Amino acid sequence: MIAGGRRKRRLAGAMIMAPALFLVGCDSNTAGGYSPSIVAVVNGSPITRKDMCTAMMVKGGSCKVFGGNEDLGRAIVEELVERRLILQRSRIMGGFIEEDRVRAFVRMMTEQYGSPEELDKILREEEIDIAEWKKALRETLEIEQMLDREVYSRIKIGAEEVSRVYRENPKRYRIGRRWRVRQIMVGSEEEAKRLRGRIVDGVPFSRLARQASHGPERQKGGDMGLFTEGQFPERVEKVIRDLKEGEISGVVQTSSGFHLFQVTETRSGGMQPFRAVREEIRSELLAKKSRKNLKRWLAGLKEKSEIRYYWRNSNDRAAG
Repeated sequence: MIAGGRRKRRLAGAMIMAPALFLVGCDSNTAGGYSPSIVAVVNGSPITRKDMCTAMMVKGGSCKVFGGNEDLGRAIVEELVERRLILQRSRIMGGFIEEDRVRAFVRMMTEQYGSPEELDKILREEEIDIAEWKKALRETLEIEQMLDREVYSRIKIGAEEVSRVYRENPKRYRIGRRWRVRQIMVGSEEEAKRLRGRIVDGVPFSRLARQASHGPERQKGGDMGLFTEGQFPERVEKVIRDLKEGEISGVVQTSSGFHLFQVTETRSGGMQPFRAVREEIRSELLAKKSRKNLKRWLAGLKEKSEIRYYWRNSNDRAAG
């Protein structure tokens, strides 16, 4: 388990928005005598349209988005089914969340709405009790903890595995030729030619860039930074590619104006050093294995559970 990955997985792992992996039970709108507010039942525990609203609020959205959006409604129901399964598993395993963590998470999520007053206003508009909203946040932390324990902590990424990805994908980790470039950009060809003449006569390019350029990098002496092959428009890149270090281009016209370019540094392309991409590869492998293991783990929970879906109910506006 890479510690830095846990924070990034918080909402992605806890508020799962994945396609249905397995549909267990029947698709019925009348079975069991459940009310029209019920959208699914997981091992006897009902999920309601109000739960759909609360889920959207926890994600920073609004239940108004459900109006006529059948795909979104189904996705949220499936997400809530998966959340309920994970929470049921957590309760069986004796999951516990410290109050300090809950308070900190509530505070962080409240800040996303600007202020407690603004949050209260939105909750009232959505007819959601703040206690229910806080309960959903607590459950999100419970889910995160459960997934770390049952799924993510069991993932191992070996050094040889990382090295093999690097060796087997040379094109992926190759970088093209790079240049550090200065530019002067002005509004007329005549002005650009006049400035080029002064540079040829010995006036430093950087001084004239500060004095005359209209470009955003004028205060840095026209320094645009490092660019890799393919980042410039093709016509401009051809000019830059043919310049030697310290050489000044002719006047180049673009839709932005008239330019003079100077290459101050050239770096040849080639494979990036393994040490430079090692953590990137490790993170990608971790994410890939996390998705695969989570899918398999959830499928196992679903196979052992009784789940009923009431899709027609989820298509109504998710309120009450």
